[in-house]
Amino acid sequence: ANPAVATSSRLFGTVLFLLCTSTCALFADEAGINDFVIRTAGHGQVGVRYASLIEHYSTPKSNDEGDNNNIDSSGVWVTSQSNEFPGAVSDGSFTDTTGGGGEVTSNFEPIIGKINTSNDEESSCSIAGRNVTSGEVLWRVNACSSSGSSIANTKHGEFTPRHVTLASSTYSKVVYSMDNTGVFRGWNSNDGMVQLDMDLFQQIYDVDETEKYQFPHDLPRLLDTSHPRIIGTVVVAEEGGDDDESLVLLDTKTGQPIPSSPSSKEEKPFTLSAKSLLAKAKVSKKKYDTARIVDVMFVKGDDTNNDSSNKKHQGHLAVLVAWSSLNQEIAAPKNTQVTKSISSFSSMAWIDVKLKEVIQTSEPPEASAPKSEDYDDWSTTLIKSISYSHEVVKGTPFNVDGIGSTPLLLSSLRKVVGENNNNSLSVLAIAATTSQLLLVTNINAVSGNGGGGVGRSYEIDMLHPYWRIIDTISVPQVEDGNTVTTLTIAGVDDRYPTSRRIESLFVLSVDRSEGGEPFHRVYGSEKKSDEEIMHNAVVLCPTFESTGLVVTAVEDEGDVVAMPYAFSGGQSSWS
Repeated sequence: ANPAVATSSRLFGTVLFLLCTSTCALFADEAGINDFVIRTAGHGQVGVRYASLIEHYSTPKSNDEGDNNNIDSSGVWVTSQSNEFPGAVSDGSFTDTTGGGGEVTSNFEPIIGKINTSNDEESSCSIAGRNVTSGEVLWRVNACSSSGSSIANTKHGEFTPRHVTLASSTYSKVVYSMDNTGVFRGWNSNDGMVQLDMDLFQQIYDVDETEKYQFPHDLPRLLDTSHPRIIGTVVVAEEGGDDDESLVLLDTKTGQPIPSSPSSKEEKPFTLSAKSLLAKAKVSKKKYDTARIVDVMFVKGDDTNNDSSNKKHQGHLAVLVAWSSLNQEIAAPKNTQVTKSISSFSSMAWIDVKLKEVIQTSEPPEASAPKSEDYDDWSTTLIKSISYSHEVVKGTPFNVDGIGSTPLLLSSLRKVVGENNNNSLSVLAIAATTSQLLLVTNINAVSGNGGGGVGRSYEIDMLHPYWRIIDTISVPQVEDGNTVTTLTIAGVDDRYPTSRRIESLFVLSVDRSEGGEPFHRVYGSEKKSDEEIMHNAVVLCPTFESTGLVVTAVEDEGDVVAMPYAFSGGQSSWS
């Protein structure tokens, strides 16, 4: 593949390296020798595909004037070869029609920007943490539990990783990984030390021996729920379960699956079947045949409740499920056949899952014992530890006017959470034609009316004049302000022999209730001259006060050139 059309995460990794201390790659034959001399990330030929910033905040300190609002912070860049979107729905297959023939398993890959690699098995499972200021490698771990080969096909030059990585502000002290055998691990984000190590499939089988599970397409997912104690993952039954995905909720402290409430009397305590959830919402499959788990998010409880106990982590989970078809061919660059999973908003449902606290009390430890985050001090002599169970309350169709029946690429769907206790959000997706962007705003996931929302569609010419195909949507975990999110969308210009991937910045006002345009492009200058530059990657770094810093990457004769810019006023342009 041409380096100019690499995925945005790889290019952003390149930008990171250009701004930091230069290091060299470590390959398998150097392991155990040079790694004691040169600290490297160990990503080998694959390079960085997933990158995420974790910020660590210290206790506020008072200055000489009595101002105690100063908060010391430091950051760790977490990089990995795992997929750029750890929670996105996986697609079926990618077919190379350039002469090789055959199919290769693929997971929510961009339409272009495939990764060429040899069968570099040992360098496909590395997760590394870098100092955000110096670029120094702080730690590196192997996220895979076995030395089995990665899902790689050297004949087609296609690589799909054996693990998934999730580093998020929700889980700021631990980086989580899941490999394709079901081993769930947590790594301390400061030093890479293992915090938990759990075999997911064994945990499920120990309780329910009637069924064995695996990951869809053997590709694990980790879903950021915005709840610090809960991560989601998706499984299917080994025997005949490909058409029905199930959600499993994992406790981030113990790594164990969270069971259903005893009062719910579920036959399978750890798995929530997408088919059963869609049936509860009375959403028919119509022309689609596969039930999918799309996303899950935490919505806080009612603050007006007078219960005196601590309710900061009580509330509900809103689970988005959908009917979809597999392996439907879509528009793609020349000499390339791409198949994706297709769905529509009218084939989706919101499921309300209530969280229940399981409280255990005991006598407190000695006064000299260190405090634990698992415990909250009461005014009495007791302390409590909290675990969770869940119960499905109701299901409601996802009603969207105007674009509800428009076919869309299910793996492209991204959510943007609003500021009101996660109870308001927007959803973006690429239409199945790859020539429209679909946007639903003002969704209330806990309103009882299925979320609803206002639907809009944007033609590709409105997004960028040179795009012929919309490729990917990326929503950063850091929002620019409380009500405005700056995101990146990539498109493909395939008018030339070598297709070009072009990325642009867009602004979404997630909480704009009525009137006005909630979505617009941010140009590279007030004169819109950036359309001639063909940015392969554009990244916003909003931590630089209120102005924001924009970093672009462009491939130029084999070299990647990174350039910094600042917002030139408002949210309309940068220069």
